[in-house]
Amino acid sequence: STTSSKPPSSDGLAGEQRERGSRRKKSYRKRGRQPGHPGHWRKPVPAERINKVVELLPEQCIHCEKPLPRDGATGRGPGLRHQVTELPPIQPQITEYLCHRSCGPECGKETHPPLPPEVGGDFGPNLAALIAQLPVVCRMPRRGLALLEQVPGIHLSLGSVQSSWEEVGAAVAEPCAELEEQLPHEPVINSDETGYRTDGEKRWLWAFAASIFVVYKVALTRGAEVLLQLLGSVFAGTL
Repeated sequence: STTSSKPPSSDGLAGEQRERGSRRKKSYRKRGRQPGHPGHWRKPVPAERINKVVELLPEQCIHCEKPLPRDGATGRGPGLRHQVTELPPIQPQITEYLCHRSCGPECGKETHPPLPPEVGGDFGPNLAALIAQLPVVCRMPRRGLALLEQVPGIHLSLGSVQSSWEEVGAAVAEPCAELEEQLPHEPVINSDETGYRTDGEKRWLWAFAASIFVVYKVALTRGAEVLLQLLGSVFAGTL
């Protein structure tokens, strides 16, 4: 808070953010490894993970400027290793399900087979998981998912992104419900909530940290009804 007599939580979401100066003091040390400290650099990849080796031979001695033999290395010790890591060309794997139509021998009406149960939308499980992870875990804006169109060539619209999110949400609904059911039986739970706005409306993100899992809950209130919903009217553990 801007005053010492009020806690920061009393400012609310509409309060003006105070100016914060940098707490870091300017250092006069040079960049990089400091004297007396070991350096850090990328370790070479083991030989079994190398996809391609390009052998280079010097053409001329840099000391006597005489030409060098081209039939192999004559120096002492192994050569210098320099590794370059690159992404391979990414091509999406597209599977088409062709549902043939057949006519009934008596009624003459057409019938086509249904899609397999694991085929729900336009994207497979790996791509759907990536679409859900980039905005939620990596905090990439929804429009930033155009990266998938630029790199692997997958066209995404905002509507298809939303549909994919809903599919992922339905896929994780059951394990999330299992964790919520386990919460009232935990001996110790650490809980907190924080407010934010969505299209100008207030929301609260609740976090319930148990011993080996965390339950997140988006609610319209920061009131006790959220605790009653997840922990019940009587909680036997320590909150």
